[in-house]
Amino acid sequence: MCFEFSNLINMCAAAYAGGTACQNCVNAKKCEGCNTCKCYDSCIHPLHHYNSNGKTYNCLNMAYNYVVKHFYRFASEIEYAFRIVYHAEQHNWKDNINVVSLGCGPSSELYGIINELQNQQSNLVVSYMALIRMQYGKRFGI
Repeated sequence: MCFEFSNLINMCAAAYAGGTACQNCVNAKKCEGCNTCKCYDSCIHPLHHYNSNGKTYNCLNMAYNYVVKHFYRFASEIEYAFRIVYHAEQHNWKDNINVVSLGCGPSSELYGIINELQNQQSNLVVSYMALIRMQYGKRFGI
């Protein structure tokens, strides 16, 4: 696994394990009174198991938890899928490939592709673009 991937996982695991309840909960769940859950009971569990009611991974504890819980699986799924594409299409590629991510998660697809390229000892350069839909009026008060 690539060095950057391991560093990201380790940083998120340390931050989530060492974090405390949110000081200013962005989800109005009063995490201040929940010293042990670190957002899990009040924000993450409902997001995963019930209607999210517009909640997103909009706080650091939730983002750290997401990366630690899901990143390896998503990156390995993309790596496996890209291995098939790489072997089928490598003769058509010149020097680079373009990757577009929709939704702007933690870039697990990028890490999966890079890891497979390293396994193949490929010299391909990856151009990466992430796109996300935002409601600017809501976000910026417009």
